[in-house]
Amino acid sequence: MFLLEDKRFYVYAYLDTKKQGKFKYENFVFNFEPFYIGKGKDNRFLSHIKDSENHNAPRHIRIRELKCQNLSPVVLIVKNYLNQNDAFELESSLIKLIGRLDKKQGPLLNCTDGGQGQVNRKFTDLHKQKISQTRLRKNIKHTKETLEKIRLKRTGQKLSLKSIENVKNAILKRDPETQKKFIFSRLGKKNNENQKKAAFGNLKEKNAKKWEINFKGQTLVITNLKKWCKINNVKYDSRKTNEFKLKELENKL
Repeated sequence: MFLLEDKRFYVYAYLDTKKQGKFKYENFVFNFEPFYIGKGKDNRFLSHIKDSENHNAPRHIRIRELKCQNLSPVVLIVKNYLNQNDAFELESSLIKLIGRLDKKQGPLLNCTDGGQGQVNRKFTDLHKQKISQTRLRKNIKHTKETLEKIRLKRTGQKLSLKSIENVKNAILKRDPETQKKFIFSRLGKKNNENQKKAAFGNLKEKNAKKWEINFKGQTLVITNLKKWCKINNVKYDSRKTNEFKLKELENKL
């Protein structure tokens, strides 16, 4: 028995009618600038127009912007009568050829590199926030397998300055009891210097007692009296109380 190959698939493009011209990408030429490439079958190529009222993906926002100016995108079937693998391959090739806007490589609003699965997908900050809120509302927790995948992916990665700042702010917002639990949970785990500073250095400064002294006509706030004396070559007597040492120090200065 001979089975016919399933060739119901096609690759389509959405074109921005505000940007007219000749847009050539090797053998592919468009009369308007392309802003989205997709793959589908049946009426998939029209679904984005229908979904644009209720979704906030970059392509839907662009379609709404065109509608506000009494315009509509041009929807073009680039190639049809393809099997699924060929359609995936052509979709990926076109996205790579034209370039994604979020990667600063071209005008496409695709969030992935196409093909099977969400390859190199980049989520917007709004999308990340919605995912986080949904997980909290539904009390969704990661499985052990997912947690292990996250751990393996992050192993050896260095935190960016923005991530370090976020960690610091998150710690400082916690109540003292939660801060203690966090510190004890990290005991025995190795951190790089930036992580240590973000997690513990600023926390110590926040909870440390502050001292005010007059130095060269200026009022200084000191959190570590011993360290300050050492830096400024001032004698520090550890047998005396800090209050007594502070008065003595001001007299010397």
